[in-house]
Amino acid sequence: MYNTLGSAWLSACREIRNSGERGRDGTDLLRERLHLCLKIRHPNPKDPILLRHVRPEVLEWMRSNFRDQKLVPELGNSPSYAVRLRNHRGRDQIGWVVEKLKKKPESKSATITTLLGDDEEYVPCVSLLDFKIRHRRLLLTVACRSIDAGVKLPANLIALAELQAEVAERVGVPPGPMVLWIASAHIYERDLPAPARPRRANALRG
Repeated sequence: MYNTLGSAWLSACREIRNSGERGRDGTDLLRERLHLCLKIRHPNPKDPILLRHVRPEVLEWMRSNFRDQKLVPELGNSPSYAVRLRNHRGRDQIGWVVEKLKKKPESKSATITTLLGDDEEYVPCVSLLDFKIRHRRLLLTVACRSIDAGVKLPANLIALAELQAEVAERVGVPPGPMVLWIASAHIYERDLPAPARPRRANALRG
């Protein structure tokens, strides 16, 4: 388990760079590590390492994706995470999680998805979120189909930590650990060899 979001990100980048398998996404070359799991003890959304290295435009794009209910042009006009989490076919999933945990803090089923039945052109990278209160702290477990660790992962980690902090505050407990499971964690060759300092902010599709 890593103590901070920043240390988890740096370790993930090193592992992908050093032992990831070479592959491609269309014409783009990449290195990929399958089934990467990151466990973070203190997921602070103001992590200094992430804030120092994340590109501001990528962070703002990601925060907008989680905050604003809209269609996202870069993702083929797919609904944003905000739509999927707070207006999932008319249902506020975050509000549902909060009320469920307030009524039954020991719940094992405060679990929500970002997937929609008609997702075809774009399947969201962050696919499932599970919230649990254990030892009087809010745990967040996230399952991701795919994340660009070199460029997008820092912004994803910050946005998810902000969401965890929001739910924790609304439930009335402090945030606990975050666990992130990524089916395909990858870095594009164009962003190597600087895993701790990605140089480009392309590939917003993940």
